[in-house]
Amino acid sequence: MRISVLAFSVKPLKGGSISTPRRVVEALRESGHDASLLCIEPNMMGSVAALAESKTELIFNLARSAVPDGRIDASIAGLLEMLELPFTGSAAQGILMCRDRLVVTEMLRASGAPAPRFFEVSIGSRIDPANFKFPVIVRPRFANLKYQETAVTRIKHANERAIEVHRRFQQAAMCEESIEGRDICVYLLGNERMVIFPAAEPVTVGAARNNGNNRWMQATDLSSKARSRIGAHARTIKQRLELRDYCRIDFRVTPEDRLFVIDAEPQPDLISFAEVSSWSGVSFPKLLEQICRLAVGRSKNG
Repeated sequence: MRISVLAFSVKPLKGGSISTPRRVVEALRESGHDASLLCIEPNMMGSVAALAESKTELIFNLARSAVPDGRIDASIAGLLEMLELPFTGSAAQGILMCRDRLVVTEMLRASGAPAPRFFEVSIGSRIDPANFKFPVIVRPRFANLKYQETAVTRIKHANERAIEVHRRFQQAAMCEESIEGRDICVYLLGNERMVIFPAAEPVTVGAARNNGNNRWMQATDLSSKARSRIGAHARTIKQRLELRDYCRIDFRVTPEDRLFVIDAEPQPDLISFAEVSSWSGVSFPKLLEQICRLAVGRSKNG
């Protein structure tokens, strides 16, 4: 099958490491596919022309913007939809819902999942500390995971962070309760029939929400109650947010064994995903093959 792996500019990594898009191309070729890398150009018109003229049978969508505005990621999926090109992963609507912190947090709560308290700080307004518990995290409403975030403990610093978001990104800020605990992540594969892989936590503490190539270890010491709730919530959230093919759901488990849903990632790094899937005997090439089959099957049925 002719497959184009779509990504933003692929720069050489430190130490001679191969980037995720190039590793995906190599693995697809090893599986017998005619795979090539298609980079999105700064001049989007050139990229649109290349996509429209391509004779690819499937786009493997790895396009993640280098700027911390998640709406760009959704716009790429929207472009593929407009061109009627079959592609892997979530549709524009699912990506946009996940990139909008206000929408995704409201939908997490609506699904019955316990999520941190939050409120929106619109441009020109300030944070009201009444009935809100510190520490808090302040970040852009439409931030993707490339935006670095740290908790603040004082109203003065929270307002300074909100003003910075307003000035730098020209969008509202989200103020969210910071939950202390273990970062636990769950990867899911499939649509109508889903595979939920073993719960994982980052080897480096605090790295779970960095969407780079993390190292993971199995969270084997979770209580049976927490493990059961994590699986049930992950399945419900994927369906509620209309995420397709594969995704990652991020949780936090407090020392008191309370569970909170922190985020839903529709475009998780596939190298990290492959490390977790290997615990269940699913190799990197096999993982990619299953993702391709899900996308092709959807295209044929659609």
